[in-house]
Amino acid sequence: MPEFHLFNIEETAAETDEKLRANFIKKTEKIFPRFLFCLSPGDKAVFTKKISPSFYDYAARVLGISTDEKPLIFISKKSRPYYLCDSLICDEKAFLKTKKAAKEGFSLSVFIETPKTARVAKEAGFKKISGGKGLHFSREALLANDKSYFKKLCSKNGVPYIKGYTVSSMAAAERAIKTFPSYKKIFLKKTLYGGGMGNMFGRPLELIDRLENFYNKGTLIIEPFLEPSQIIGTLCEISREKSVYIGCDRQKSKNGKWSGFDYEISANRDEKFLKEKSVLLSEKLRKLGFRGIANFDWLKEKKTGKIYALEANLRNNGFYFLFSFAKRYFKEKTNISYREGLKTGSSGFKSFSAALEKKLKKWGFGLIKKPGEKDGFLIVCFSHGEASLACFSASKKKFKKMKSFLEENFK
Repeated sequence: MPEFHLFNIEETAAETDEKLRANFIKKTEKIFPRFLFCLSPGDKAVFTKKISPSFYDYAARVLGISTDEKPLIFISKKSRPYYLCDSLICDEKAFLKTKKAAKEGFSLSVFIETPKTARVAKEAGFKKISGGKGLHFSREALLANDKSYFKKLCSKNGVPYIKGYTVSSMAAAERAIKTFPSYKKIFLKKTLYGGGMGNMFGRPLELIDRLENFYNKGTLIIEPFLEPSQIIGTLCEISREKSVYIGCDRQKSKNGKWSGFDYEISANRDEKFLKEKSVLLSEKLRKLGFRGIANFDWLKEKKTGKIYALEANLRNNGFYFLFSFAKRYFKEKTNISYREGLKTGSSGFKSFSAALEKKLKKWGFGLIKKPGEKDGFLIVCFSHGEASLACFSASKKKFKKMKSFLEENFK
């Protein structure tokens, strides 16, 4: 069954924090072209902006999408405030195409299942949301993306987490910050943001001075800062019948923001514990009504080696996005490494890809350019003067060398 994709990534940003939401949307616009690699031949997707024609041609060749296909539906005008679903419904021409796809039997695939996606499903006439519950959504599962709700879920089910304060006003935040020793670093987290956005850490007095510019309504978590040796992500797929553990990745960050990950087929030494706790949490979410992909982030403390649950991301995150591409493309498990934020300057896609291919050849690697490659590098995104790259290989030895190439070029 072909899929109709709605990448409503902006719905993961809190409505109450206008400034941070605006910055979040700018970031998502940069990475939006990467969603091309979620498509299979015959699928359709809604995009808000035109993308580089040569990058689209590249992605289409890799995916085996014929030149006759027109998979992208563009929205002519964004709603205010911007929401992809609202923009789509208000665009008569685009929504007619959406209704036509629903009538032809497409399944609706969404980035995150929300009341807005349920409205699109209902008004367009889709009978099914891929991996979801159909035309309805689970309020409890939607709440689990909130870090404070997730902490309660962990507390109830014996999953270790970092204890702290949850506050909903400036005065309460100041009082909570002052309870920590002045020499200790602490973490402030806005509860509805991922990828390092909405976070701030430092010593208490320093954070009180910065609080007025940082806090803007909503809920805030204040907790001790634990020095991590690793940040790990785990994935589970939740169906009506069961929760299935997929795997775990080691996350990468740059300037305090998420910048990529490494996924290796061989088991992480902590994987038994991570698998057990991830499946436990997934089963609780399944009983609350959630269906689809659940990503859990974990911190392994440098000092003690203890592992703590950080947050849940019930959506198609970066790890699952490339894991699922690799599964469709290579038809078997493969090691994956991904980095984003490579500066391309004023280069167009053709000159950038040609220069990259030349550099890869010097290292003995190739660029994935068509279906059927055994391994190689993929240009995942090209937009706003930046590019993202991923590499894939089932060979542990070759993958190690490929990762070195990424590290060298993404310093």
